[in-house]
Amino acid sequence: MQNYRETLQTQVLEAAGRNFNAVKFGAVLSDAKLKDFQDEQVGQLYELMLESTKPSPQFHIQEDGK
Repeated sequence: MQNYRETLQTQVLEAAGRNFNAVKFGAVLSDAKLKDFQDEQVGQLYELMLESTKPSPQFHIQEDGK
């Protein structure tokens, strides 16, 4: 868990100041790595992806003049 936190923190800090739409977080998983997950874990990752890609009006920031 510590390694995951450090990886995510590094990605967030590196992304600071970049165009938000161009920022990608996480890691690409090979088929072999995906097979190591239990079905429930794959479902949880999918639900997390769905939630994290939803538009959030609470955090929607518009540029001036738009």
